[in-house]
Amino acid sequence: YGVCAELLAPITKTVEVSLAGRYDSVSAIDNGVINKTIGKDANANTYKVTARWQPVQQLLLRGSYGTGFKAPDMLSIGQPLVNNGFTGANWNCPFPGDALCRAPNSQYNKMAGGNENLKPEKSKQFTVGFRIEPSSAFSFGADLWDVKITDAVSAVSEAQAFNNPGMYRDLFGIYVEPTTNKPYFAFKSLSMNIGQTHNRGIDWDMTGRHKFDFGNFTANLSGTHMLKADYTVPGTKNQWTTNMNYFGITDAVTFRNLVKLNMSLETGKLTSTMVVSYRNGYTDAAASVLNVDTKKLETIRLEVPSYTTVDLQGRYAFNSAVTLRAGLQHLFAREPPLSLRASSGPPAASAPPHAD
Repeated sequence: YGVCAELLAPITKTVEVSLAGRYDSVSAIDNGVINKTIGKDANANTYKVTARWQPVQQLLLRGSYGTGFKAPDMLSIGQPLVNNGFTGANWNCPFPGDALCRAPNSQYNKMAGGNENLKPEKSKQFTVGFRIEPSSAFSFGADLWDVKITDAVSAVSEAQAFNNPGMYRDLFGIYVEPTTNKPYFAFKSLSMNIGQTHNRGIDWDMTGRHKFDFGNFTANLSGTHMLKADYTVPGTKNQWTTNMNYFGITDAVTFRNLVKLNMSLETGKLTSTMVVSYRNGYTDAAASVLNVDTKKLETIRLEVPSYTTVDLQGRYAFNSAVTLRAGLQHLFAREPPLSLRASSGPPAASAPPHAD
């Protein structure tokens, strides 16, 4: 359950402040099937302070500071451990010489399930921004945001676990082959509290409008410019790393710049829209390739170039009840940049989510 309260206080005609507080309580999971309580009770007090100042109609200044609390969901805690395919890459045995090893350079079974030791995530965040609208034809705004999370929940990548099995011994279980009844090591892909994360960026957007004789044109250009995407190495307290424009140990990338241009032209019953999306390049995951000259495997990291896509969409309103919509994605059919990361890895991430 949760209890919250908010106070909105207009200080003057141009200054407004709001105060909000919340108490949350989340219980452990009572599993009647196995007659066991999974996880732990969790509760927290959080708050948020916001302020806005509008000295003139065309200018708005705003800011906020607050704390956050997020308890793990039921499946993240109590989901049974089940077979979930294989590792995306081939690995040598994490514990050489053990009878549970597979042959060298083999794929291992991957198992997914819940982690009853998960703790709630807690955060502190702030935003500072402005918005300018000199006329109804143009507006521009930007917000600097910063989010720090403790006990952040994430999964340890298979590369990190297999490269440092001593640190992540608990992530290796046993899988029994149904056909041979022979046991082998298996990698357990579980969510865990990896430590701390610190993300900071600038969200910005501008909108322009113009009325022609033949219709109304609107263009919106928006994006996120990341300033920080740091996190502690899972299993450590103060060993920080980053995945800013870099395929990090979390099997994800945070792009420095994501930009989207949305242009639409409304001419009577027909509305035509073009969307151009851009993301910058990044350093790819490490991959082993065979050197044809030396006949030896070498580890390389590709520099993946930037990527831009163009989409078109048309909408025709026959009347208030019937509308026909059609679109074309990837207008120029450009092939995506080459990446050598394991196919089972998650897609490269966009800017991380942040709190209001």
